[in-house]
Amino acid sequence: MDNSTAAWISCGSAIGGGLVAGLLSGAYQHWRDWQERPRLALDFEATDGPNLVRINGKDGQVDRYVRVRIRNVGKHVAKESIVYLTSIEEVHDSGTTPTAFQEAMQLSWPLNEYGHRNLPNSGDLYVDLVKIHSRAPGWHFGFKQLHANHDGLKSHSGTYRFHLVATAENAESKTLVVNVKYEQAVNTLRAYQAI
Repeated sequence: MDNSTAAWISCGSAIGGGLVAGLLSGAYQHWRDWQERPRLALDFEATDGPNLVRINGKDGQVDRYVRVRIRNVGKHVAKESIVYLTSIEEVHDSGTTPTAFQEAMQLSWPLNEYGHRNLPNSGDLYVDLVKIHSRAPGWHFGFKQLHANHDGLKSHSGTYRFHLVATAENAESKTLVVNVKYEQAVNTLRAYQAI
């Protein structure tokens, strides 16, 4: 084999080795990014505490909040996280019935704050699903406003099934279903995660 052939073989081996190393490095980088991506968790615990908040007013009035927890259990920040209420159903012994609410509306962060939030990989954030006030009976939902065709939702006495979805710019979405029972009196409020 002459020197020029050997040089071509050596050059080809170097290029091929470089291509293989580059491909493996790119594949590893992609795999590592996938493993370290943000991962959303959406849940509800039916116990008093952060998910079921009770506030006793000085005048004997009581406010109750049903809140859903959103967490990032991944390694990177979940950018522009948001939780939507996508539908509400009435729950009966015979099954469920759809309500007039069949759209996606953002749920508020505590203190009626709206908008996206960056969600770090530690700590818990909550969104308000329902607010119940002893001074003003009726369902007070955790989104900005009811449309005219939703007015009848506030006076329902019984159980609603809420369907939620959490999204973030760089994470897979997560869904959750929560049942809330309320019979137009603050002491009748019960909530639990639907199966």
